[in-house]
Amino acid sequence: MAFLRRLPYVTIVLMLSSFGFYILPNRPALLVRLALDPSVRLAGVLLHPILHTNITHLIGNTVLGIAIVGTLIETWMIQLRRLFRYGILFWCYLVSLGVAYLAWLRLTGTGAFGLSGVVSAAVPFTLFYYLTFSDRIDLVGLSVFAPIGVGFLIAALVLPIASGVTESGYTLVNESSMFHLLAALPSFVAALLLFLRIRK
Repeated sequence: MAFLRRLPYVTIVLMLSSFGFYILPNRPALLVRLALDPSVRLAGVLLHPILHTNITHLIGNTVLGIAIVGTLIETWMIQLRRLFRYGILFWCYLVSLGVAYLAWLRLTGTGAFGLSGVVSAAVPFTLFYYLTFSDRIDLVGLSVFAPIGVGFLIAALVLPIASGVTESGYTLVNESSMFHLLAALPSFVAALLLFLRIRK
């Protein structure tokens, strides 16, 4: 029963919902409607984390994204109470919601789909948790991979932005990377303030 209590339930629900939506037979037409039809656009914004455009997008955001960061928050950050950890995930959804709404507001935009906004918003929390509690973390069992997961997530967030710097010194960041950065910045500030306060 202790094993069941430690399962990352929110992460599992997000992954199953994402795969469930992806296998719908009318998914492509539904995505277009959610992106372009003003009458259902609000539903598209609210449901944006589980909407993915193709299999690469889906796998990247689930297996390589939320599976790592969600598990880190729900099962690894044990210095924080479970309800608090759920609160962090809800914050990440709200930040991603704001970024998705900005994407939908653009006159030429077709919206922002996928879990990457939630993942980007969650990365700073895993980083500051590790920096704050590194002296109390027991790297035993699967926890030994936690620092690797944190490093992978930071690299996945930063490298696309860093690669936008051209030889002439100008920064050309693609739209997707910009939205990821917009999701990460509020959480960076929030996580820094949160863990500074906790550490006191």
